[in-house]
Amino acid sequence: MEVDKIMEKVVAVPANERFAPTEGIIAEFLLTPHIPGSAMIKLTELTTKKNLLYSGDLGSGLSPFLPPQQYPRGIDYLIFEATYGAGVKPIAPCARIIFQALIGSYIREGKRVIIPAFVLDRTQQVLFELTKGMEKGLIPETPIWVIGYSVAKLNRIYKEDFTREEYVQYFSDQYQEKGPFDSVFTERGSLGKNQIRHGEIGIVSTGMADASWAHEFVKEWHQDPNTVFAFVGYQAPNTPGAQLTTTGELTIEGVTQKAKARIVKFDCFSSHANFHQISELIEKAGDVEEALIVHLNPYDCDAVSQAYREKFPSIKFHVPRIKEEYTFGEE
Repeated sequence: MEVDKIMEKVVAVPANERFAPTEGIIAEFLLTPHIPGSAMIKLTELTTKKNLLYSGDLGSGLSPFLPPQQYPRGIDYLIFEATYGAGVKPIAPCARIIFQALIGSYIREGKRVIIPAFVLDRTQQVLFELTKGMEKGLIPETPIWVIGYSVAKLNRIYKEDFTREEYVQYFSDQYQEKGPFDSVFTERGSLGKNQIRHGEIGIVSTGMADASWAHEFVKEWHQDPNTVFAFVGYQAPNTPGAQLTTTGELTIEGVTQKAKARIVKFDCFSSHANFHQISELIEKAGDVEEALIVHLNPYDCDAVSQAYREKFPSIKFHVPRIKEEYTFGEE
């Protein structure tokens, strides 16, 4: 298979270990707390001694699983993400406790709680918070269903593989000492629509309710006042999750209805860095000369570039367009 042929050429390089991907270039992966294994890439050109940092997806620092952000120094050129635009979205330290308490209150009210979540990392973080909430008595014991075709394999990787010594540097001390979550749930690849009853919790893919079981469940239960849909991630425009969390409505086959189910959204699981956190990275990087701003919404381009220019007037910022070539260091 083509995948097997490609994987034969893949070489794993640990974080914080310098290597030469090609002649004249030294590279290094630096950790960022986005999801397990997320890394920035620092490239050093040996002739000029110039350093380029590509941020990839920068982490928010909210995950209890991951170590703190690393801050490389001596960066000349920078390519960084601006997923959340120029706004600062402070998350209160108690936000996840509030999540636990609210989920517990819905269960005590006899509500059916559906949590659309990405199968990679978001589901595992939700399970961590449900575990903590049950330990503290904020969430009563109740059936928790985790539904998705690949989530069971990922859960086992988090519990059995990532806790091994070889992964120590990629995870927080807490994760290594206590593990990610307890086995307080039942996994299913699929589940009949009526098998999640009121007073129970279902964690279902996908996170934006635009496909798979989450999509089926919002169609089935958005008119049920005893169901709560708790969204725990970014909702892309034109997805059912975005429509429900912004307007409280859902459009199915061209027909728009006001949802009778309760719709709530929690920002405490956010995985991307905000404007303040990215600014801190830039400040600590040193005397950055030029920077490309990538991974942002088209309607944010002007506001984001202006915000960074005002914050760092000595840096030349540019938002590249599709297929545009850019050369650092050119006058």
